Amino acid sequence: MIRPGGWTEDSDMSSRGRKTAYRSTGGRQLASGLVLTGFGLAAAWWLPLEKPATALGRFSHWQLLALVVAAALFASFLFLVVVPGHRRRGIGLRLAAVWLGTLSAVSVVEAVCWLWPPGDPERNPWYVNAQPAEDGLPFRRPAGIRWTGRMPGDMTYGFDPTASLISLSTDENGFRNSPTPHRADVVFLGDSYTEGSGVEDTECFVRLVASELDLSAANLGRSAYSPGPELAVLKHYAVPLKPECVIWQVCESNDLEDGATWYYWNQNGRPPFFAEGEQNRRTRVEAWKSRSPTWQFYSALRSWPWEGRFRLGSGESVAVRFFRPLLAAYHCPRNHPGWRVTVDALSRGQEILQQEGIRLLVVLVPLKLRVLGPLVDLPQKTRSELFGQWNAPEGDTWSNYLAVFCQGRNLEFLDLTSAFSQAAADGELPFLPYDTHLSPEGHKIAAREIVEALARQR
Repeated sequence: MIRPGGWTEDSDMSSRGRKTAYRSTGGRQLASGLVLTGFGLAAAWWLPLEKPATALGRFSHWQLLALVVAAALFASFLFLVVVPGHRRRGIGLRLAAVWLGTLSAVSVVEAVCWLWPPGDPERNPWYVNAQPAEDGLPFRRPAGIRWTGRMPGDMTYGFDPTASLISLSTDENGFRNSPTPHRADVVFLGDSYTEGSGVEDTECFVRLVASELDLSAANLGRSAYSPGPELAVLKHYAVPLKPECVIWQVCESNDLEDGATWYYWNQNGRPPFFAEGEQNRRTRVEAWKSRSPTWQFYSALRSWPWEGRFRLGSGESVAVRFFRPLLAAYHCPRNHPGWRVTVDALSRGQEILQQEGIRLLVVLVPLKLRVLGPLVDLPQKTRSELFGQWNAPEGDTWSNYLAVFCQGRNLEFLDLTSAFSQAAADGELPFLPYDTHLSPEGHKIAAREIVEALARQR
């Protein structure tokens, strides 16, 4: 039968047949694509082996990107399969445009992140521009730093959801004071624990002790220092402030190793403590990682190899991270060159302060693992790795060596291990979850113990 315009029923049927065949062929192609992307997604998920310090404990950066692309492709094909056939072409073109636009945008952003000049390692000036120093000090911070921001913990890959907003400032000598003290009732010496790494100025135990006792205080702590350079700080900065008391903080975590580093630095003629430009330059790869959105996404999903859960007094469970500790021989005072540096510095410092009629209190900050390790819920494999051979016998611990030394020198000594351990057993967290250093709660505990120690008769 011929219709107006020369169109016949046969041609109409032929057209419908072609459309049906096209849709059938398109459906088979979509089904094949769905199966192939499904296999690709399964391979991207199952083939990577478990490995530490990776996304979700298994995926490297490129493996994670492959997984995301495979999942997105699978979702795209699945969506096209379930939509009505007459809408597939239009939707397919839109999906293709989205894919093309997304891949182009990501490629351009990643290229810009790679090509942009590396610049400074951090916007935080606390980490850059460490300057050469005189008077036997390995380095000093710049004077007049004023910075507010979030400082990621040292147990992260740059992403720290637990970091709080803090302010950092330095006086004219590069110490964490504002304004510069010219007289102080009490002076605090030490490393990053005294300097107050990761907490607000007003949360540091230096300020808490001063406020509780209504005294003026000077914070002469500096990260990466140990008793050797701290003795130089005592001579050149603490004594001129004419304090009534000096609080000298030492730590179990790295004072021995830092003391040995300082010793060999002196033995080698005091070369620049940092290689030329070491703190002011970074590689292009380091710069790209700090800027790349895909690397930041990867970093947010990376697992920390030594992480467990700690139950707060409120019942809430929080993630807590540790560094894998050195073997006992590296942080045991016995035969360690850093121990000789420590006792020599403390002995000489005691003599100087006695001549000036200044009281001295030595304070030990224990290792985070020693305090929290027994109380944190850890996978058995992680617990075995952490507690394998790190702890020295009781008689060879930092605490015991320092207590015996101070007793022999008639030096006042305060070991914070018991106070921190008791607080942790009560559900308080004395250390920052993703960092080596003390939390605001830990600073409160330290301040309380120091105030009580100062109140006791010598």
